[in-house]
Amino acid sequence: MRWSETFIPTLRQVPSDTEPISHQLLMRAGYIRKAVPGEYIYLPLMRRVLNRFKKLIRDELNAVGAVEYGLPSLLSETEKKADRDDRLAMPVSRLSGELRSYRQLPLVLYQIGKRCNSGIKPKHGLIQAREYQILELLGFAGDESSQAQMAENLRAAFTQIFKRIGLEVVAVESADGYTPDGKRTELVAITDSPVAEDVIMISDDGSYAAQLDIAEFQETGIPDNDDALLEIREVATPGASTIEDVSAFLQVSAQRLVKTLICMADGRPLAALVRGDRELNLAKLKRQVGAETLELADAEVVRRITGCPVGFAGPVGLKEIDIIADLLVMAMRNGITGANRDEMHLVNVNPGRDFSPLKSADIVNAEPGDLAPDGRSRLNSYKGILLASINQIGPEYCANREATFYDANGELKPFFLILAKMGISRVLQVVAEFHHDNKGLIWPKEIAPYRVEIIPIAITDKTIREAAELVNADLADNECECLTDDRDERPGVKFNDADLIGIPIRVIIGDRSLKQGGVEVKTRSNSENILAELGVVGGEINMIWNRIK
Repeated sequence: MRWSETFIPTLRQVPSDTEPISHQLLMRAGYIRKAVPGEYIYLPLMRRVLNRFKKLIRDELNAVGAVEYGLPSLLSETEKKADRDDRLAMPVSRLSGELRSYRQLPLVLYQIGKRCNSGIKPKHGLIQAREYQILELLGFAGDESSQAQMAENLRAAFTQIFKRIGLEVVAVESADGYTPDGKRTELVAITDSPVAEDVIMISDDGSYAAQLDIAEFQETGIPDNDDALLEIREVATPGASTIEDVSAFLQVSAQRLVKTLICMADGRPLAALVRGDRELNLAKLKRQVGAETLELADAEVVRRITGCPVGFAGPVGLKEIDIIADLLVMAMRNGITGANRDEMHLVNVNPGRDFSPLKSADIVNAEPGDLAPDGRSRLNSYKGILLASINQIGPEYCANREATFYDANGELKPFFLILAKMGISRVLQVVAEFHHDNKGLIWPKEIAPYRVEIIPIAITDKTIREAAELVNADLADNECECLTDDRDERPGVKFNDADLIGIPIRVIIGDRSLKQGGVEVKTRSNSENILAELGVVGGEINMIWNRIK
């Protein structure tokens, strides 16, 4: 392909409405252009990257027995209203009727398509776009063990896909969004980049990894519970409405304090109790109370329920409101809480004697340094970005929809489902986020738009032009896709654009190299730079290509 025959509109300046470096480089290198907020035009280079990635995905999924199929892009109005518009109910209801026997299982179907989500706020280019490319996979299994094996096969296939494009991922436990008896695993790339959106807790030995929303831990700093229960009493705490203020005023550690946080669960108030040195985990609390929506109450609601301003609420004497206490609070002796009076606190408060919660559960964030659930190593906190998810959906989902099959005993049983997704366009920008330098993109070879870029220093020079044609023909004979920069531009412009678009190998043809009997071959990563003789350039490049990771 000649540069003059395709469309690569590179930019010298960074567009003003771009934020992460990956978004900037994809725009500057002529891969994408914004159509409207949240929607992008995929220019020729990006289409080539996208198509190569789709082929890679198909190769890996086909290798584990998955079969490609196609769903309609539009749902009926009834289907849009049902099941959170999750695109799961429709294929399950349509296809389960065709799967009547256990002999047809397991079955894994996948499709690659385009989706739109007009309800999101666009952010970070392709990372969070309204229109995006996605892989969706649906698996039918007959029992839990078959479902677990299917999930493991897909995890391995996804991990291999990401490895081939230069991304290392961590399999992370997450909350299932479909059924109480389900399980969700997310594949996350760990990064400090601005595109990182999740907090991940990972143990030192790597045996445990979970999203902060569900991360469990063992608490080792529980105070001695042999203390005698002291008499509860009220103390004045003027101006002390925060944990830091009360700790300083009473000269006690935050572990002695209890935060009483008023929340609204589906419009109904409840009080959450957490130890003063811990942070409430709203996602954990939401699951414990079975709420659809949950948020912290505003100051007006707090005053109406407790009779005091924010910062002085406490569980003692609270009426007509459910109390959920964290497990660490239930282990406390002689704690300190708000008194439900302005600038007043209670000391020597004890659960069971002075208040009785409706429920006690883990409702706080795990923190760096906490013991992992198995107690063998410590947890650390990392930032990460979601690339793919695998949901193991329990039989309840299909039982409720009468999606069943006949097992080996002739009994009707509900399916165990797998729903897996990968944000394809998101993944490609994450690759750009990980693989670049201060000059431009450095595409991994598996998804690079071309294998080689040929750069004739002076295209108007007959000798150089003819040498470029010879190299092009040699590469074609070696089945090596290449892009020839045939523009009549200064060498600096060509080199800058070559750095920017990030093709793995370049062949530079100029007077100096030709006088030495060949052409200069170098990699975009600068790991190799050789002089190759005309006529054997294709063979040299193939050897270099095999050495590139």
